[in-house]
Amino acid sequence: MGFSNAAARHLLPFLARVVIALLLVPTGWSLLTTQSEYSGEDLDRLRSLGIVTASQIEHVGWRAAQDSSASAPESAGPDGRAVPPTEGGEGGANEPPSEQPPEALAPPPGEATPSIDATPEPPPPSEAAATTPDHEGTTEVAEARQLHRLTVMYAAAGLAAPKVLAWCSAFLMLAGGVALLLGLLTRLWAFFFLCLASLFWWIQSWPLIAEHWMLDLEPSAFSIVVADSLLLLVCFALLVTGGGGASLDRAIFRPSPAKAEEAEEVAAAE
Repeated sequence: MGFSNAAARHLLPFLARVVIALLLVPTGWSLLTTQSEYSGEDLDRLRSLGIVTASQIEHVGWRAAQDSSASAPESAGPDGRAVPPTEGGEGGANEPPSEQPPEALAPPPGEATPSIDATPEPPPPSEAAATTPDHEGTTEVAEARQLHRLTVMYAAAGLAAPKVLAWCSAFLMLAGGVALLLGLLTRLWAFFFLCLASLFWWIQSWPLIAEHWMLDLEPSAFSIVVADSLLLLVCFALLVTGGGGASLDRAIFRPSPAKAEEAEEVAAAE
């Protein structure tokens, strides 16, 4: 057997398995263990699917305004010490008092002197204002697992049970990638990955190609189409060739020497 035949039968399948494992295993681990923030249409879809509840939603603009008002610094006096703001406006406590004459401060004759205790009380807030914060101009944000990026993508594509499909896809990337790296049941995992790659290509790449010609795509969209297409082709190649010589399939399912000699004799007779 020449070097070209040996490389085609053993080396290339091994490199293809390594590339797919390095691509999918970290992706599956990140999808299962990492949290991500969702907002806008993605948050609405997760809320409609029951993945995100109302208690998990935060209002970012309102929270930032509360934090900034609570941490507002006090003004500094001439000696560098903090001076709290007074009720009369922006002036501090070091401003000199008013030097108006007593005649200007006294009320005109015939009018009663206003009492200090006669300050009008502010009207009590309504129940709605007391219980419901003003979220106008804020953004709703919620945290959930990163795998729900796939849930949102599957739901947008109109697939049934997008949450179940997302969990299956993440576990397939993690467990199937490790098995593919070891070369265990290579053709079976290659078939599953071929189905997953076909699904990604149909959801992500086909709308881009249908809308624009391949060479008219933006660089980011072009990269998505190329990555989905290469993953599809590599999975199909592994489905055809198998794991090669450097795999557990070769060690477990290798035929016995007698069967190997018999197969060689049959091949030579033909």
